[in-house]
Amino acid sequence: MLDNIFHCCVQKTGSQWIKAIFADKEIRKLTNLEMFTYQTTMPGGVDPRNLVDRTFDTPFPHKTIISPLYISYDNYINIPKPEKHRTIFIMRDPRDIVVSWYYSTKYSHALMGQIAEFRDRLNQLDLFEGLQFAITFLDNFGLFKALGSWSQSESDSKVLVVKYENLIGNNSDDTFSKIFNHCQIDMGKKELEKLIAEYSFKSMSKRDPGQEDKKSHLRKGISGDWKNNFPEELKTFFKEKTGNLLEIIGYEVTEDW
Repeated sequence: MLDNIFHCCVQKTGSQWIKAIFADKEIRKLTNLEMFTYQTTMPGGVDPRNLVDRTFDTPFPHKTIISPLYISYDNYINIPKPEKHRTIFIMRDPRDIVVSWYYSTKYSHALMGQIAEFRDRLNQLDLFEGLQFAITFLDNFGLFKALGSWSQSESDSKVLVVKYENLIGNNSDDTFSKIFNHCQIDMGKKELEKLIAEYSFKSMSKRDPGQEDKKSHLRKGISGDWKNNFPEELKTFFKEKTGNLLEIIGYEVTEDW
């Protein structure tokens, strides 16, 4: 059995959802690992550092699943780790991250850290200005840089990069099966299907994917919603901030989108 599982990500990639799945009693029984969320050991339960500044010089507790760990690949590889470990990183289209961050910050996120300040600010802006604010903040926060850094993990056999879009798509069972196989979690097909159904968007929100509730933290449950929120001017602004990030992480082939 593994000594540690690392669930790495950036914000707005279903981090609390994945954490809940890893914390399920069936997963804990199969792995013999306890859940460890390091932010709970920090004042206010929040890590105030930018993503690219989050370094860890001492090992995380033995026999734990570390979830969620918001971090760049560069800083992840410097964490002291036991030989028996596996890591997943949840990738997501950064345009959808922007939209998700905007709506959750404005309406549904718990008032922790700077959320109250940001909510007041967003309530003074229209949608276009608010999304510009979101892009600027996430850029300064290091989220785009951290997201792109995980493209360097391709040769790391202990890291599995998974697209969020595949976790909520029609083949989500297959994607979760890959995650569990990578993490040496031996779960039968029926048990897997039951687990994924229990934590599905429809089960947790009591709505079908695509039925939006802006004030719910489970807002819409689909991918590609950026297309409904990005006018041409915002596309240009996003490209100025992120460069060729979308091509690096495999969401576009060229800058002409």
